[in-house]
Amino acid sequence: MGEGASAIIEITCDVMTKLHQGTHSKDAFTNNLHEVVYHIRCNDGTRVHATMMAAIGTAGELESSCDRRSIFVGTPSPPDSRSGGGRRIIPTLDCVEQHVLVTEGQNSNFGQIRESWEVSGRIRTASGQTLFSFNPYYQVFNPSRYYDPTDESLVGRPHFDCQTEVDGRRARGSMCEESASVVNHDQPGSAFNGAHRMVDINANNVNNEGGAEIWYTDPFGGNGQTTPFPGSVLQFVSSTSNSGFDTHGPTIGRNRPYSGSGVHSPN
Repeated sequence: MGEGASAIIEITCDVMTKLHQGTHSKDAFTNNLHEVVYHIRCNDGTRVHATMMAAIGTAGELESSCDRRSIFVGTPSPPDSRSGGGRRIIPTLDCVEQHVLVTEGQNSNFGQIRESWEVSGRIRTASGQTLFSFNPYYQVFNPSRYYDPTDESLVGRPHFDCQTEVDGRRARGSMCEESASVVNHDQPGSAFNGAHRMVDINANNVNNEGGAEIWYTDPFGGNGQTTPFPGSVLQFVSSTSNSGFDTHGPTIGRNRPYSGSGVHSPN
């Protein structure tokens, strides 16, 4: 290595995460508060174990999977929900009419009804310092529902769109063929069971050089203190800083359905 050259260090990480992400009911149309559990450990010393209630997007609203426009659905659930960063991208009736309902000889573009819940999470001290920020995208390729404002329940079902033809148009393609012998959307065998998922890891920024590693925060990851208080949640943030480490690209579960015998909506 020549004079002045710097070594390139390959950073590898192990990640385990869980999001409360129901894609079978109307809950997420207005409810933006969902639990996130996030664990990451990297060979550069980055290590975080976080559990929080994430406010994903604006309460009472969703974003359409077709054109990302915001749609007001109704009163936030719960009514005192706070708005947060990120967004909940959810398929809508107009997406289905434009891309899924097709005539004979055509195939539906089911990629247009993919959901993406994009989290913008932070662990912050009581003084407002951000110790850790992360923004994973949790994606679902085969949700069992979409937003249908014309239905009293507000819920449409891709499964039933495979079965019902209107003006010569219905859902068609391999997912419909896979579900052909299944009567209801919530029975095993329906391809629309919400089990084909992946997570984009994205940025993992730690800013805690020389700081305490054990923190106690409120359920939303704020008001962090080094001693517990009533209702606090324990968080772990390594005593390091990684100058905005952004993994852009790695995913968990790409092209891997987590389905199996007996799996069905809701799951």
